[in-house]
Amino acid sequence: MTTATELQDTYATRFQRDLRERVTELLVRYPNVVAPNFVAWEFGWESSCATSDELRELLAGLDNVPTGGR
Repeated sequence: MTTATELQDTYATRFQRDLRERVTELLVRYPNVVAPNFVAWEFGWESSCATSDELRELLAGLDNVPTGGR
């Protein structure tokens, strides 16, 4: 039987992987320009767009996000 902690870890890992894929795709498509408005909305930023540097910073930070209590 799967515990709540295991489910939380699974979903956190899946979310982190999906987020990493979306950010990476955006950086490939828009390496030196501002990202589309939906990126800012997706990540809850108040500004209407995010710079590529901000997306790289977010991507780098994903490696430091804990996924649960193991």
